[in-house]
Amino acid sequence: MIMNRELLNRPFLFLALFLLCFAANAQQAGKISGKVTDQNSQPVPFANVAILNQTDSSLVTGAVTNESGEFAMGSPKTTGTYIVRLSAIGYEKKYSRPFKIEGEGYSKHWSNLTLPEETQNLDGVEVRATRPSVIVEADKTVVDIQNSALTEGNTALEVLEKSPGVWVDQDGNIQLNGKAGVLVMIDDRRTFMSAKELQSLLNSMSANNIKSIELITNPSAKYDAEGSAGIINIKLKRGIDTGFNGSVNLGYNYNERNSYNGGVNFNYKKGKVSSFLQADYSHRARWRELTMRREFITQGEGQYMEQYAYNEHTFDNINLNLGMDYDINDRHSLGFMVKSFNSDGTIGFDVETFNFGSNEFPGFVQADNDMNDNTQNNSVNFHYIAKLDTNGTKLSVDLDYVNKVSEDFGSFNNEVYTSKGGEFLVEENFRNINPNKFDIYSAKADLTKPFGKGKSLEAGVKFSQVVSDNEVRFEALTDGQWELDPTRSNHFIYTENIYAAYASYGFPLTEKISVKAGLRYEHTVAEGESVTLNQVNDRSYAGFFPSLFVNHNVSENYQVGFNYSRRINRPNYQMLNPYFLYIDRYTVATGNPNLQPVFSHNVELNQTFKKKYIFGLGYNKSENVFTEVPQADVDSRLVVFSPRNLDDAHDAYARLILPVDVKDWFSINNVAVVSYKQFSSVINDEKVVNERFNTYFQSRFSFVLPKGFKVELSGTYIGPNVWGIFRMDEQAWADLGVKKSLLDDKLTLSLNFNDIFHTRQFQGSFELPDQSTDIGNRFSSQSLNFTVRYNFSQGKQFRVNTNRGNLEELNRAGGN
Repeated sequence: MIMNRELLNRPFLFLALFLLCFAANAQQAGKISGKVTDQNSQPVPFANVAILNQTDSSLVTGAVTNESGEFAMGSPKTTGTYIVRLSAIGYEKKYSRPFKIEGEGYSKHWSNLTLPEETQNLDGVEVRATRPSVIVEADKTVVDIQNSALTEGNTALEVLEKSPGVWVDQDGNIQLNGKAGVLVMIDDRRTFMSAKELQSLLNSMSANNIKSIELITNPSAKYDAEGSAGIINIKLKRGIDTGFNGSVNLGYNYNERNSYNGGVNFNYKKGKVSSFLQADYSHRARWRELTMRREFITQGEGQYMEQYAYNEHTFDNINLNLGMDYDINDRHSLGFMVKSFNSDGTIGFDVETFNFGSNEFPGFVQADNDMNDNTQNNSVNFHYIAKLDTNGTKLSVDLDYVNKVSEDFGSFNNEVYTSKGGEFLVEENFRNINPNKFDIYSAKADLTKPFGKGKSLEAGVKFSQVVSDNEVRFEALTDGQWELDPTRSNHFIYTENIYAAYASYGFPLTEKISVKAGLRYEHTVAEGESVTLNQVNDRSYAGFFPSLFVNHNVSENYQVGFNYSRRINRPNYQMLNPYFLYIDRYTVATGNPNLQPVFSHNVELNQTFKKKYIFGLGYNKSENVFTEVPQADVDSRLVVFSPRNLDDAHDAYARLILPVDVKDWFSINNVAVVSYKQFSSVINDEKVVNERFNTYFQSRFSFVLPKGFKVELSGTYIGPNVWGIFRMDEQAWADLGVKKSLLDDKLTLSLNFNDIFHTRQFQGSFELPDQSTDIGNRFSSQSLNFTVRYNFSQGKQFRVNTNRGNLEELNRAGGN
């Protein structure tokens, strides 16, 4: 093993003992707590809970509900009679009955406080107000998608790319506010998938199962430091209280190809046991047309190549989540969760290549390629939660194991001619076989300790280990026999251990200013071994990752927030593998075992006006940004794409969120981001600078109509952009969603039309000292979706614990 336990375990053991001692000595104190729900027994997040003195209605203390609708605060120390006042945007204000507090140490809990929604009467038809779709908190932006008509009938990926500031390209690569290096989590757990696999998972997941999407540009010390651009956390729906509920959905998708999907979502709670089951199946078909023009500058004017490619991609995905929690007593609970994802895909990829300007190369190559990829990702999580006192002190422990097995197979047939329709020269046949396996182990403990008066401490430790075994076998057909090419084959074993510890403390600096400061430490010890090359690369690096959040409540209608964090973006394990991946006769991809991690500094300043208008400024500086850089062999016209570190990258941006309530039944939410990006490096002994201003605009028009109809129309524009050495042209598209509720909201019919005018196409280019390339990409972005969903419930709905798991490593197990 590559762990230096003697050196590393001592500080972590010390901190672990500190946590246990701290937990054991948690003091008992009075607490006021409860849960706020709406009339449908759904939690009301971000509601204001105020404790008032009954005598003069003066404010004594207060709190804000979390996403589960729960709140907790210290109990007033003075004996007296008090009342609770509840308020939230989109809901009527409500007061509780008076209750008495008998001195210090008194506690009271409300299991269910109901807030009625605000209603307006429109020509005799009652129309309910809706809660805001975008909520900005101190450390994140929460997108509430439960009531969106654009959610129904769409996949999780399609809804994610409709979130403000989120960009998803056709390959599943995700950017946040124009920055790559995003960590994607589901219910606070990493997905442990490459970009391609994550795309398949989100395409298999019904958006109906999503409650909200958290956009965390500067995560606190509690989160892993991974993700230089921040974190996107997808929160799934659960039930509340006691009973059995769920939903069944079926969908059909047409994008010049036929796709279909179905899924179930069951929740059950009785007594001390709560459980859930989510299962989705999808069959998806996609297509893409690609054009590429490569010019080889060192060969002289007129030396270039044109390629025209077309592929058909079909895949079948099965996604299964199940879990159970058991309440040992009022303070202790334990549970488990199992996740399983299986994806089986096939790709037909045809390429026509034309060479111009030289007789040294064949004029035309016809390629007929077929690829299959199968991925199985299974994980299990065990968790334990202890409420150590009545004041909110909580200790949680998570143990995780993930096993991921995948195998990609590609067969490539090239027919080479002097020109298209000309003399046949030769036929080439190759194949790639790429089996790989990942085992991930992780354990963590977290302690939360409120001290009253707005003060709280968070601390924790974590250990994770990743072991990957990746093999690439490249074979050529010679005289009717497949022969291994050892120069293009490789067996790579990679082991990585990460030790982490963190602490953060939140406190009120003044009556209107609150501060939360944190520090995280991570030590990475890794070993990469190329069995084929008999080459071993060891690396060990450590770093501190501070974070700071300052919020100033200037007035009731004006708040200012500042946050800072230092982050890291480690290369995914495939990038470090010195493999050889054949794409076509003139294109291959390889890894880079010398790739270094990216370290970034992120600063953001947000202003909130009237609790809904948001203006923010941000700046990001990243060191050693890595991106794919093509190296051209002008003698063979072979282009090798390999990741490499660039120099510094700078990104400055301004963001505006502007919701407009036109009528009680008609609202518009507008998001605008303007940014400037600059990347610089030395390539082939020449300084290369890639910079550009970028604009992003999105407007969503929402109509809540009589007779259960809801309509949403959205338009998105992304201006010219840059990343690494690449330059991208502008994109624009529009989406339409219509939803109809029947049978007292038990039955929902929805129709979605994505990319109405089929304008969402990709155009890009890059230019280096020895070569330049222009790329055009037209793909199946336009689609029509129809979905029917039926909800059922017996007894009260309920909510089970959603804070499961600690795995925040495996996006790197292949690409994201």
